[in-house]
Amino acid sequence: MTVSNAQFERLLPVLDSVFRAKQAQLAKATQKVSDLKNQLTLLDRPSVQNIDAPSVRAGADVLWDRWVKDKRKLITQELALASRDREEARAEVAAAFAKLEVVRNLNKSLHDEQKKVKERRASW
Repeated sequence: MTVSNAQFERLLPVLDSVFRAKQAQLAKATQKVSDLKNQLTLLDRPSVQNIDAPSVRAGADVLWDRWVKDKRKLITQELALASRDREEARAEVAAAFAKLEVVRNLNKSLHDEQKKVKERRASW
């Protein structure tokens, strides 16, 4: 089976759009990781506590600390999943890029080969 130049020309835009879609997925996954890291930093607060503060005496500070600990645990779990998704997206982007480059190179080689054949025939 021989592949014509026209077939490569039709395949290139498809592979390019797949590559761009995978890049968009990677950007979305990277943004999610960034947002979750941001949420973790927002949970941090100064550890300097005023012992005489009414909230500390009422026990609200202990409740707050427990809530922060639970929330941090959930965000960390989400961050782990998001990081996994980001790494999978990176692998998919690399695979899509490799396919695109292979077809581009094959298309160029086929085009160069056809050009050489035309030049040889023109010299007869």
